[in-house]
Amino acid sequence: MSPNPTIDLTATLTTTTVSLSHASPDSPPISLNLLLRLQNSPKPITIALDPSAFSPKPANFYRSYYHLTSLSTGLHPRQMRVHGLIGGHQTIQDPETELLTLYPDSPPIELSIPLGISASASYTEKKDQGADTLPYLAIAATPLAGLELGERYRVELKDWQGEFPGYAWWWDWGEKKEILEARGVGEGPMTVKVIQSAFSESQLRVRMGEGPVMEVVE
Repeated sequence: MSPNPTIDLTATLTTTTVSLSHASPDSPPISLNLLLRLQNSPKPITIALDPSAFSPKPANFYRSYYHLTSLSTGLHPRQMRVHGLIGGHQTIQDPETELLTLYPDSPPIELSIPLGISASASYTEKKDQGADTLPYLAIAATPLAGLELGERYRVELKDWQGEFPGYAWWWDWGEKKEILEARGVGEGPMTVKVIQSAFSESQLRVRMGEGPVMEVVE
């Protein structure tokens, strides 16, 4: 059995512009609409959604599985970086909502992945002080202050080679139901062994086609 099933992604954006003058954490979220297709797999697989490149939870100011690429320079604006370790075992509190099963040779699964606008812990304080808040607001963990007005940026899947935890920190062969039954888990929490390296032979492969483009406007 292949140790490396592959998830192919295609993506669109809920909006094609990001405004620098009107941005706030209360702005309508900018999200990626993803289509997930399981490839190179002889049977279904089940993945833990959070944290992963497929998490539907609100965007995080400090970490994103996606980045922006300037169409004019080919460069990535600076992202926030927070290094941390996840223990050897983690508990999935609600397997029913935190696990997703993908099937080979089946219609793609649709997910919505929030990219922002997210705020740092200092945002409210800086806003109350009348300071420029753009450095404390981000999309795909990229501070808005680092974006160029009028520039267009492509949203792409970040290359996690060499960085933990890769695109998903846990997955297993089979459907969610059979995995829970095999582990003797009902509706309660499930403790799993975490993939400890992005170079692990058991790491999921994830490929994304040409990402959608957004323009930075006033």
